[in-house]
Amino acid sequence: MYEETCVVIARKTGKREKLEEASCSGVVLDQKKGIVLTHASILTSFMSRGTSVKLHRSGCLYQKDVPGVCNISILLKSKTKVRKSDIQHRRHGAHPNFYTSVVNCSQQDNYETNINSYPADIISIFKCKCFANTVLALLPESDGWKLSEETSDKAVELISKILLSCFVVLKLRHDLSKLGDLEVDMFPDQPQITIGETSYICGTPFGSLSPEVFMNSLSKGIVSNVSRDGSLVLTDARCIPGSEGGAFYVETCNDLQRRLCGIVVSPLCWKNNEWIGMAIICSLSAVFHSLQEFVLGNPQEVYLSLTASNKDKMENIKAMSRRVVLVTCGSSWGSGIIVDATNGIVLTCSHVLKGNHARKVMVRQDLDHSQLWHNAEVLYKNVLGAVYDVAVLKLIPNRKVNNNERTQRLNLDFGMENHAETGAEVFVIGHGLIAVDKELTPSLSKGMVSKVIFSPSNDQQCVMIQTTCAVHGGASGGAVVSSSGRLLGMVTCNAKDVESGASYPHVNMSVPFTELWPVISEYSSSKDPSCFEKLHVKDKLVENLWLLRKTDEDSDEVKSKL
Repeated sequence: MYEETCVVIARKTGKREKLEEASCSGVVLDQKKGIVLTHASILTSFMSRGTSVKLHRSGCLYQKDVPGVCNISILLKSKTKVRKSDIQHRRHGAHPNFYTSVVNCSQQDNYETNINSYPADIISIFKCKCFANTVLALLPESDGWKLSEETSDKAVELISKILLSCFVVLKLRHDLSKLGDLEVDMFPDQPQITIGETSYICGTPFGSLSPEVFMNSLSKGIVSNVSRDGSLVLTDARCIPGSEGGAFYVETCNDLQRRLCGIVVSPLCWKNNEWIGMAIICSLSAVFHSLQEFVLGNPQEVYLSLTASNKDKMENIKAMSRRVVLVTCGSSWGSGIIVDATNGIVLTCSHVLKGNHARKVMVRQDLDHSQLWHNAEVLYKNVLGAVYDVAVLKLIPNRKVNNNERTQRLNLDFGMENHAETGAEVFVIGHGLIAVDKELTPSLSKGMVSKVIFSPSNDQQCVMIQTTCAVHGGASGGAVVSSSGRLLGMVTCNAKDVESGASYPHVNMSVPFTELWPVISEYSSSKDPSCFEKLHVKDKLVENLWLLRKTDEDSDEVKSKL
């Protein structure tokens, strides 16, 4: 049986002594017709500046428009059950065009894995317009994003930028139906991709470097965010160079089936010298829309069978995400958590409000189909550098906003049983990465509690939670949530190398909710803002923990604030 993903190799035509090669991943769309879809970045080294500009303007090029660009070959992986008596014969009699390995799954069953190489032709190179527009809007270079290939050659840089939003349709010269089975059903309806769904990337890291080791490797994460038009998806699943053009799957909650929902475009590695460690996906619906417009005309020929997703498992996480708000103060912005919807109380980080005395504080709440902006009063703000980087806001009543609308679906239970446990699965919800004016809902990242830190003077008092979730600038004040939707803590910072300036998103710290809730509960009853002074912890040992400072007073201080 042939696997759905493959490796695409492009070799420059001409003299073989200086053979230039590029490779990436691809997805088999139609086995009977031998149709393969991949990302156009594989053609960066083979396309002229003039041809790329023509592609940018017209939206589509065909084989006749790119004659002699390169030779294309496809590596396809198949696995077949074999008898033990055939193993030795097949090992020695393997065709030179494919790799062969035998996996012994049990004493009775043996499987032979073949990686076959087949020539292919370019049918079309096409631009996904809606995806291109979304990339320009959400990830502009002016915000510090670097998505194109870094090179001193301006022509190559331009080609790389143009091809970022382009895809290639290939056709194999062989009939795959005679070589094995690959079930690909066609279906025109595309289900919506939802933030928080379990996701997978299937691709081949490093392309054709060592397919017998890396081919069709799987990585797992969640859908971190989705653009409003649904064309661009962010995921925290591992994405290694060479995986471009690979398959992006989303897992249904009930039957754990994976449905193909997108094509890998690029790893999202750096922004303003900060490591991001995410991946950019173009949704299959956006690709198919452009494919229908430019290439095939009939969506029935390319749409894959997709299973409707049961999203009940994520309802608690989604409900908590409605409590996570955007907080702005002048040019500064971050996240916040509505902890008392009735009284409009919002928790955020003190450093998000730095210098707020002369600036208006605004809070944006994302509802199901709308966004509500509120003015906010600062009830309490801890001094910068304090143990707990905490501030408390109160939403000012808005005559245009019905209170029932403001508290829509915020009837979650907060309780003291919200304890974090090392190794537990957690999510971070916050407005990280994407700038405020892009109007995206909060992003999600998934990880685990890597460590729970207790006070040196009280081993029952949890004073810090560390997680492996990806936390980026803008997520400060966001929520750390358990898999059951319980609020565990508030994100305050990630680790940062003070010498190089590089940050480590997967090493981050949060204030435990068990330290915050008693004070919030007291204020809800008394309405006395002075109770927030209890959030100003003066324990020197706890302070040393948060400053990443040794207990020895003479030791150097290592700061990690965002």
